[in-house]
Amino acid sequence: MKRACLCAVSFFLICLVLFSLTASVPTRIYAAKDERTASASVLPSGSLRDGFYVVHGCIYAVREGQQICTAGSFTLNGMEAECTDAGGVCKVKGEILTDADGNRYCLKDGRVWTKPGLVEIGDDLYCIRRDGRLLCGGSWRTMQFDETGKYTSGSKEIDEYVDAILKEILEPGMTREEKLWACYCYVYRSMEYRGNNNHVPFGKDCSKWSEMYMLRLIEQGKGNCYCFASEMYYLVRRIGYPQARAVSGQIGDTKRADHGWLELTLDGVPHVLDPELDAKRCENMGDIFLKTYMDTPWAYWRP
Repeated sequence: MKRACLCAVSFFLICLVLFSLTASVPTRIYAAKDERTASASVLPSGSLRDGFYVVHGCIYAVREGQQICTAGSFTLNGMEAECTDAGGVCKVKGEILTDADGNRYCLKDGRVWTKPGLVEIGDDLYCIRRDGRLLCGGSWRTMQFDETGKYTSGSKEIDEYVDAILKEILEPGMTREEKLWACYCYVYRSMEYRGNNNHVPFGKDCSKWSEMYMLRLIEQGKGNCYCFASEMYYLVRRIGYPQARAVSGQIGDTKRADHGWLELTLDGVPHVLDPELDAKRCENMGDIFLKTYMDTPWAYWRP
């Protein structure tokens, strides 16, 4: 029993000594580790093309085959940049960065913006992938992006028409909700109605008719409800609402009439935006702006 107690006490003393030794030098251990990390090149050794590289969301630069690790400003491939520490992490001036491998990234305050989803850069709409790269030459939630990463409707004529309208009606600092209201007001005030008997079949997918009616509106400067539903559709998607869809349905209670409008689902609830009918039959602008189907002035019938 006495021997067991002595062994226990000895073991305790040994552990206490070891703990005091390790606790007394943690600063040196971690400082040395940080120094090694700061002085070592992050990029793999070997021949590297001159340009920028993005590793784990950080920007690094290579010039004349060597990684830039000296703090200070420099210009590379026509872009102004700054190496901010001895580890080679850089900040780059601009909105879009193309790295040495041809990948494109969105920049915010000189750093790579890695939050996935839609983002407006300048006058254009882009989509950031989960790995931080811009989506180039692909689609996301029915939205198409060209080889440079810019959103496109698929029609150059429609893209130019929509961009011209947005430059006219939007102001810097607007929220997406404010942009939505500005689009609604524009269609409400600028439309010139021209009815015809060329109606879209009930429930037809808007991708099958919206482009045709939009191009007709661009060409003639006037149109019917389907034209203005299409105009709202392209404007609203361009400002970052991929869930928007133009609907071919009917309105009325006992006597129904064919009609087209925009539907926008927010938080799982579909809402109606109908500037054409708003202008023709309502007392105040906005009476059919973001209204649920239960709150519209009359009955909407949709597929």
